[in-house]
Amino acid sequence: MYGIYNRAQVEFEYTKEIGQDGKNSKAYIAHDKYLDAELVIKEMARDKFQDSDAFFAESRSLYKAAHAHVVQIQYACACEKNIYLALPYYKNGSLKDFAKNKSLTVREVVRFSIQICSGLHNIHSKGLIHFDIKPDNILLSDRLEALVSDFGLAKAMGLDYTATPAQMYTKHMAPEYFTDAEFTSQYDIYQLGLTIYRLIIGEADFNSQIAAFGSFDEFRNAILAEAFPRRLSLEHIPSRLKSIVEKCLKVDRAQRYQSALDVANELAQIDDNTLDWVYESLNGVRRWHKVTPTHEYLLEVDGAGTSVAQKKTTTGKWSKVKESCGGLTTAAIKRFLRKF
Repeated sequence: MYGIYNRAQVEFEYTKEIGQDGKNSKAYIAHDKYLDAELVIKEMARDKFQDSDAFFAESRSLYKAAHAHVVQIQYACACEKNIYLALPYYKNGSLKDFAKNKSLTVREVVRFSIQICSGLHNIHSKGLIHFDIKPDNILLSDRLEALVSDFGLAKAMGLDYTATPAQMYTKHMAPEYFTDAEFTSQYDIYQLGLTIYRLIIGEADFNSQIAAFGSFDEFRNAILAEAFPRRLSLEHIPSRLKSIVEKCLKVDRAQRYQSALDVANELAQIDDNTLDWVYESLNGVRRWHKVTPTHEYLLEVDGAGTSVAQKKTTTGKWSKVKESCGGLTTAAIKRFLRKF
């Protein structure tokens, strides 16, 4: 006669700690003896949970949300002290790490964002709200595809399609956190908009906006007034992409996109000649650089508004684009970026 449960043993060896994975857990790179594979092991102390059913809540959410753009759980297990979640190890790290080391083109932002939308739509269709969408929680596969991860704050929707999160990520608090509005999947849509925004402007600019607030009340009031984050003004960002981000960040949930699939469909329609410019800002100089199969282009604008525009063939020398050197207005910068 078969028993209800059979105990089995797993073995893994920690090789490197990769930091705190939330307040109540740690994450490690580990080697699984039986799979002969590198995994990420998320370790959580059992005494952090009030009831035994909550032990494996995150693992159940991950299993339920299986999808090509959602990190898939390998297995879950426990000992007397800890609970363990085994996840694939992705050497490319998170989207936040990836964006720290390079400026993303609009094409890259759009591609990653569509993939996040795909995973997020699947999560919502399975009756879950993630509640923690941010660049840190988007991992990159070996093929550089975006994967939604970390379901530590995820909750199942009730019959009224709402859920109540246990805690919040401060930088990505949606307006309804400060009002009497219920928490629906629109919370994730707001966080999706902030994630896309951060990919566009970079972590340094985003964090400097937050650091400028003198108090939490100022931060809250700016969110409710749609004054945070600041409107996108970079000349190479297509107007459709700006509109998508702004719609995701509406205080009125009825004015936001109603599903992640709607956001993905809008993103897929972006078609602009500025998609491949790489933008950087350093020491007061703004710089756009673009490489095509036949040419290379460069535009630099200093703090005084003086511009230097250059181009060359892939095997030739740089030559100035005279009509775009000197002082360029915002409209003239946009024309240059869309011309080449």
